[in-house]
Amino acid sequence: MTTDHDRHIIRSLAARVAELAALPEQAARRALWREHNDRRGPRPLIVVYVHDAWPEFWALECQDPVLRDWEWILRHRLYCGSLPTDVLTTPDFPVGYVLTNSYFGQEPRFRKAGEGGSYAWEAALRDSPDLARLRPGIGVDLAATAEKVGRAQDLLGDLLTVRRAGVAGGPLDETAAFLRGMDRLMLDLYERPDFVHRLMSFIRDQQVDLLRRAEAEGWLTLQDNDQWWLCAELPGADFDGQVRLKDLAGNQAGQAFVGVSPRQFEEFLFPYQRSLLELYGLCSYGCCEPLHDRLHLILQLPHLRRVTVSPWSDLRVCAEMLADRVILVHKLHPMVLGGAALDPEVVRRELREILAITRGCHVELHMKDQSTVRGEPGRLEKWAEIASEMAQEST
Repeated sequence: MTTDHDRHIIRSLAARVAELAALPEQAARRALWREHNDRRGPRPLIVVYVHDAWPEFWALECQDPVLRDWEWILRHRLYCGSLPTDVLTTPDFPVGYVLTNSYFGQEPRFRKAGEGGSYAWEAALRDSPDLARLRPGIGVDLAATAEKVGRAQDLLGDLLTVRRAGVAGGPLDETAAFLRGMDRLMLDLYERPDFVHRLMSFIRDQQVDLLRRAEAEGWLTLQDNDQWWLCAELPGADFDGQVRLKDLAGNQAGQAFVGVSPRQFEEFLFPYQRSLLELYGLCSYGCCEPLHDRLHLILQLPHLRRVTVSPWSDLRVCAEMLADRVILVHKLHPMVLGGAALDPEVVRRELREILAITRGCHVELHMKDQSTVRGEPGRLEKWAEIASEMAQEST
């Protein structure tokens, strides 16, 4: 049962999102993203998201756990969509499929200090490299999914377009780390390399099986409201209404393997990710890990369209290698927002250097992953204003 209090909160936020999505500027932003993703954009695009610092921006009021998650999503969309950036706000509300057996009968137990922030986990296979304990077959709970979608439709259907978000492939590296434990997995690379290969093969094969079932059963959804994948190639030219994997884009990263050499990355992780990403029409790679020393491998991915260059990557190397071939998504270090004060000149100097290094590339500048803004949410808005101004001037 949804309380009147929670219902009022969710519907009020959804109505505001609908109003924001209906503004004429959203059509212009959609066109800009399509041009950018086709590698024809006129300038760098600016993206600002709020992460662990969100309690400094808003408080959650819903009591129901599911609605509390939805409230966070709506508040985030409202905040980021209202900033002077290129973030696109759409009138849809995607609800994901409910998956089961994601950890193959060996659920890690997570321990968190609170809502958001850091966590630790107890890996189920830490004390025994016994793959026979893993139960194959990632499941899709259609009844639970329908119930969740129905609830969203009841609450929001007259305000936003409620739809199922298609089944997507999961992160191979993180799944391995959650099952085995980070430290144990790193030791396995030396002590049990055959075990690591068998583990990665198993996880990859389960993900491929899930995606193939999703394709056959109609559990995939076009990414036509996803600003990252508005482009000419998706869906495919022969698309007839039945969504296939080649009509979509896939994503992988290597954060759990950040401590290994490029050679070990090439042997123990990348081949398994590649065989998964090859199912898609386009793909992207990277998150918060440095990639400059293994970018030559990542560039071998067919249909690679986006690479995330973190603050720990060598930006000059990445810019030279990506050039105008692949979109360079540069995450800036969020600490510029977490110091004693925000210095606009420091922001401008950093952005000026980044724009000079990446000239000739297809660039996005992302400010996200903040731990704190020192209780001053206006810092993020000020950064967005400066970055957007400089991006416009760089054309």
